[in-house]
Amino acid sequence: MGRALKELLLHFNWKRVASFYTDDNASRRCYSIVDSLKKTLLKAGIVNVLNTMVERISPTDDEIMSFLQTIKQFARIILVCLEHERDMRRFMLKAHELEMTNDEYVFIMPDFVRDNNRSEMWLDMDSNANIDNMDQAAKKAFRATMMVEMLTSSNDELHYFKKEIIRKAKEEPFLIDSSNVEDQYGSLYSPFLHDSIYLYALALNKTLQQGGTIEDTRWITNNTKNTRFLGLSGEVVIDSQNTREPNFVVRIFDKGMKMTRVVELLMSNSDGKTVNVLVPDKILFENRNGIAPKDVPDCGFLNEKCVVVRQSITHWVAIGAFMCFLMVGLSTVGVFFFVKRRMLCNELGKMLWKINYRDIVFLNDKSRRSKSLGSLRTISTVASDETNEAMAKGDKNVAHHKGILVTVKNHEVSAVLSNESDQKHLKCMKDMVHDNLNVFVGLCIDSPQPISLWKYASKGSLEDILHADTVKLDWFFKYSLLRDVVSGMEYLHSSEILTHGQLKSSNCVVDGRWVCKISDYGLNKLRVESKDAKDKLWTAPELLISTNTHSLPVSQPGDVYAFAILTQEVLLRDRPFCAENLIPEIIIKRVAKTESPPFRPTVKLDKENDVDPAMIQIMNDCWKEDPVLRPNFKHVKSLMKQMARGKNFNLMDHILKMMEKYASGLEQKISDRTRVLTEEAKKADLLLYRMLPKAVADRLKSGQMCDPETFNNVSILLSDVVGFSVISARSTPLQTVNLLNELYSVFDDVISEYDAYK
Repeated sequence: MGRALKELLLHFNWKRVASFYTDDNASRRCYSIVDSLKKTLLKAGIVNVLNTMVERISPTDDEIMSFLQTIKQFARIILVCLEHERDMRRFMLKAHELEMTNDEYVFIMPDFVRDNNRSEMWLDMDSNANIDNMDQAAKKAFRATMMVEMLTSSNDELHYFKKEIIRKAKEEPFLIDSSNVEDQYGSLYSPFLHDSIYLYALALNKTLQQGGTIEDTRWITNNTKNTRFLGLSGEVVIDSQNTREPNFVVRIFDKGMKMTRVVELLMSNSDGKTVNVLVPDKILFENRNGIAPKDVPDCGFLNEKCVVVRQSITHWVAIGAFMCFLMVGLSTVGVFFFVKRRMLCNELGKMLWKINYRDIVFLNDKSRRSKSLGSLRTISTVASDETNEAMAKGDKNVAHHKGILVTVKNHEVSAVLSNESDQKHLKCMKDMVHDNLNVFVGLCIDSPQPISLWKYASKGSLEDILHADTVKLDWFFKYSLLRDVVSGMEYLHSSEILTHGQLKSSNCVVDGRWVCKISDYGLNKLRVESKDAKDKLWTAPELLISTNTHSLPVSQPGDVYAFAILTQEVLLRDRPFCAENLIPEIIIKRVAKTESPPFRPTVKLDKENDVDPAMIQIMNDCWKEDPVLRPNFKHVKSLMKQMARGKNFNLMDHILKMMEKYASGLEQKISDRTRVLTEEAKKADLLLYRMLPKAVADRLKSGQMCDPETFNNVSILLSDVVGFSVISARSTPLQTVNLLNELYSVFDDVISEYDAYK
């Protein structure tokens, strides 16, 4: 059935459908139809925009209405499979109520076998006599349907066979007379049972002719393969897999509301032709002006592609009014852009990005500080905790500019940035604001060499963080840093700056809130090609072999490649290509050489490393050899968001939890160390008391001197082991030691009970 429906849809170029069906978990007729359809539609490129299943035998009116109201916005070809004809009638009445039975909609109702004795599906056959008087509306609604069912024998032959079933059942050997007296015909599925028994008989005869017996079930089963005969259920074709290839027929209700066969779907046809249209389109779609409806209307699902224009006097009045409005609007826009242009020129004239060298106060470079007028002010006047921290680090590239702590970058090229394009570019940099872009403070061109000023980040560069042994980076920490880089680069690529060109860990900074920010962007005109091969480890292969001699080659795919190398740095907390143990010059040559497979860093993670494998895949995609195959940062951001599995993590919260966990662990360590120290002190006291009288030992422990004492009488015990030389001669050294140890332990126990001293 699924294959037949697919062929029908493709024949009329219907590649966008919706489906509604019930599943009672008993017969599962509709479920099997839709399930087979899913597999074939996917392969054929047909989209099922809405697949709705009701898990009971009959849907409610609300469920039907909800489905129909939804698909009005998405589909015009609807597949409907319901267990009972009364439910089909209710469904089509709801569609008629929503005006969905016009020439735009087709409702395809598949079924394996239809009851030929009940063709007036639009009639209200409620046994409770609750007649709804909607038969005429239902009749009109059913004209928008197509019934797909198995192609069986002629109606007369089937009619006779089913009638004979009731008569024969009363005769020998069945003698059944207790069936429902109202049953005048046999079951809908009786022709299939007839053909199954006939197929078995054919296979059994063939087996007996080949020398087999009735008990050779495998032999019999094998003889049913590749069999073809005309049965009561239609032409029976069994393929080499012992699967029946049935044929189907499409029927519609004509003007007289008689079911008419219009299309044959011949699944068993050997010549390859599967769809046989029996009538012309003007008959097939006579209630649709003889034209097959489209799966997507010309005017769109919500009529959004068509505008109805009424040809009347008001139409010309509207055009005249519109033209007047257009002229006024164009004049307003012209004035607006003129004023905007003047304002832009004024802003460019002010050169807000331009920094006066005298306004820069260097913190740790006395030679440069003395040359600036700002050095007349003491550092203490602008000092802060962040300033003191920067001064303590001794970084000579940190300065103050009008009360703002900045990082200074030197540029070797003395480029002239005087034309309007350059000034607009610098103004754009000055205006850029994003959480993951470091603030561009400005450019100083009246200094000995051009210097750019960027907002100071207290934690330093990402490179510093990665190589700091004191900073513990778990996977969440690394993920947050990489996510910040991706977010900043996505914004940069969508801005007027377009590219970075020098993305690497040293050009990413981390502020006091552990937010990673992209820095050193937008100044490609002031850059020169580095002679140090180490600086080219982040450069994409296509840029390494670029023949552009006028400026440094940059591109957005090149930035994506640089991000992949940066990802390797973060994951391994080491330099690029650290596992290769090669000098940078060799690495650059091999990358530019475009080897097969391409030469890339080796990333081997320890077993205890908790890095998400998806991040490794993203990294591999980002450094692909072909720039076209690399994802853009918007796609990378989406992939990383999926890695978070819908959770919104905050790095500061994570750091606080780590600190709490560390503090808790530290308390436990202190407690354990204190307990061990107490136990060792007790052992030391015990040993001391064995060596000295307790009173003497306590005085010595408290730091006091022991004064000599005089006694009138003392008792002295001198002990000797009689025959010790003989005993030791006959004993091993260990036996001798054990003897003395046990003997003097007894002495110690006795002495401890008296005011005596050994």
